[in-house]
Amino acid sequence: MWKSCRLRNNWSGKEYWLGKKYFEFALAEQNLVESTVDESAPELDARLQASFREYPFTETLRYIQGRVEASRFRNSSDDYEGLMTLIGSKLRKKNRSEMRTMIIGLREYKSDGVHVVRGESIAKSQDSYAEIDTAGLGRYATTLKEHGEKHGAIVRCIARPLSTYPPRYEATLMYQGTMVKAEAKSQREARQKAAMKACDKLDITVK
Repeated sequence: MWKSCRLRNNWSGKEYWLGKKYFEFALAEQNLVESTVDESAPELDARLQASFREYPFTETLRYIQGRVEASRFRNSSDDYEGLMTLIGSKLRKKNRSEMRTMIIGLREYKSDGVHVVRGESIAKSQDSYAEIDTAGLGRYATTLKEHGEKHGAIVRCIARPLSTYPPRYEATLMYQGTMVKAEAKSQREARQKAAMKACDKLDITVK
C-alpha cells in the first residue's frame, strides 16, 4: 500500500522513514476513530487503504509548507516523498508550534472531508461551504452530543464520499438503537444533517 522513494541523502532518508511511520499511524488512528464497533480488522484495513488512495498529498504538502519553515521541500518532484520527509523533519526538530500546525494539516482533511486550505484559492472556489454552519445545523450535532453525555450513550457517525465532482458525501449516524442517513456537499454538513434527523426522530428538543 505504501509508496517507496529514492533516498537523496542519509538524513533526508531517515526523515522520510520517520515521517512515513508517523503518517501511517495518524491515518490508521483517524480511521479507527471513524469506524463502527462492528467493523472487523480486515474491514479496517480496507478502509485504511481507501483513505490512503484518496489522501490529497499535494494539497496537504502545500498547506503545511505555507505555514512552517519548509523551503527545501518546495520543489520536490514527488509530493508524497516531500510530505513524508517534511513530517519527519518536523518530528525530529521537535518544534512544538510547527508540529501542531503539521498535525492539523494532516488530520483536518479527514475531519472535514475536504482538505483544509482555508483562505487559499482552492478553498474559496470549492470548499468554502465546509466553513459554514449551514442553516444553523451545528446545534443539532451539539445537542445530540450533550444528550448522549447526559444519558451515558455514544453517538456514532460515519461519513463516506459518494462522488468527487461534484463533491457529495453520505453520513450514517447511530444513536440509542436508531440509525439515520443524510447526504450533503461536505462530510461536516452530512453529519450535521444526520444529527438533525436523529433529533427529530427521537424527539430531542433542540434550542
